[in-house]
Amino acid sequence: MRPSNALLFAILPLLLLGPAACKPKDASKDSSSADTDTDTDTDTDTDVDSSSNQPPSAPGVALLPAAPSGAVDLVAQISTPSVDPESQTVTYGYAWSVDSTDRPDLTTSTVAASELTQGSVWTVVVTPNDGAQDGPTGTASATVHNDAPSILAHIEPLAPNPGDTLNLIYDTPPTDPNGDTLTTTIKWYRNGAYHVDWDGLTEIDGLQVRGGDVFEATYSTTDGVAASDPQTASVTVTDTAPVITSATLSPTSPKDADDLKVKVRATDADGTTLTYDYVWYRNGVEATDVGDTDTVPASATEVDDVWYCVATVSDGTDAVSATTDSVSIIPWEGTHEIYTFSATIPSGAATSSGTWAIQYLTHGSATGEANCDLSWTFTGTEDKPICRACEFRFDTVLTYDAASSTVTTGCENAQVDGTGTWHYNSTGTQFYAKMTGPAFSYMRFYPYSAYPIDMSFSGSGGTTGTDSGGAVRSETYSVTSVEDSVGNTTLTAYWNYGSLTY
Repeated sequence: MRPSNALLFAILPLLLLGPAACKPKDASKDSSSADTDTDTDTDTDTDVDSSSNQPPSAPGVALLPAAPSGAVDLVAQISTPSVDPESQTVTYGYAWSVDSTDRPDLTTSTVAASELTQGSVWTVVVTPNDGAQDGPTGTASATVHNDAPSILAHIEPLAPNPGDTLNLIYDTPPTDPNGDTLTTTIKWYRNGAYHVDWDGLTEIDGLQVRGGDVFEATYSTTDGVAASDPQTASVTVTDTAPVITSATLSPTSPKDADDLKVKVRATDADGTTLTYDYVWYRNGVEATDVGDTDTVPASATEVDDVWYCVATVSDGTDAVSATTDSVSIIPWEGTHEIYTFSATIPSGAATSSGTWAIQYLTHGSATGEANCDLSWTFTGTEDKPICRACEFRFDTVLTYDAASSTVTTGCENAQVDGTGTWHYNSTGTQFYAKMTGPAFSYMRFYPYSAYPIDMSFSGSGGTTGTDSGGAVRSETYSVTSVEDSVGNTTLTAYWNYGSLTY
């Protein structure tokens, strides 16, 4: 049978090279050894005679870390190198298994951390080789188990004063049983408020430390897989209670028309912002109708009431209180009169009608108290020719209206009637009236006098003046004229006059 062309091409080089080309390769040769052969080959390595070669000894093997956690790679380390009797260079082969299952894909000394799952058991078999034959193996195993790291600290000083620097001191520094690299987190809180700009600090500047402040540091450490339990260290800064330097009421001799006001002055050595609370007492009983305020309105007081206030000042930690001196409400002396007038004049009408009222008050005058609410009716007849420049002018008659009046003691003879005028021109509205009968001479109430009183309103305004002897005269007045869409005109006037002696 003729050989195929492919076979001829395969054996032809061997025939041309002769017997040397067919000589089998020495299996004991190691390219990394020195050339110690006595054969006729020209390489520089050592040809080991397998018939006389002795294998290397078993290596000592250790796995690092010894307690792997999965946070770092697992590495097989040759703790005791293999020894070769012929002093040949020894290389090592690695065979890994996990939970008794071979991992032929892992052939180096390292297993990546990502391969390490909690509770898994890893075994490495290390085989030494001297270039001719393998020696006995070395074996090591380790169970992947991560132990949580630990940390413990406290804050010093334990009882800080305002302005002291705070330090977080480690009782147990961040420690990991597996030897993993740790990351520590520290967060600070002052009075429950988180301060992100203090993250990671172990020292808080004393400028931030105020009396009564509560500082908390929460901290923990982690190896990337497990973390320590969160811990908290806290201290309370020694607080100096605020000091009330004064607490007074004003005015010191209040009239029943005066508001009462408490003024409290206080200091705090710690520089803390202070808050103020007030409790008022009327005749020895808490005035709950007044509430927590620094002012009692005059409407809540009566003549002969005795008032005082208990003021409480707090810095948020400590509170102190002070009681003001008592004050008695005394009457004012003098008179106070309020006049009101209103009328409606229909468009084109020759007559008008309206109302007039006086509220007359006295207190502390020689005649005693009087509170008179007196009313009059108003009628008017147009008399424009007298004031040709006026848009309208009315002669007015005021008649006392007993049915609409409230008369108390001292007011019986205050009934008066009167006449007057009301006119309107380009300069504004003006009212003038003269009241006859028992009158209000010098703004004092004299029920049996017969002096008339003239009153006039013009525009709006007011004056206030003080006479010698403490008598205060005040006057405010207002006159308005409003015309509706059909031409009816509403006139109103207000006059408040008083003469008060304190």
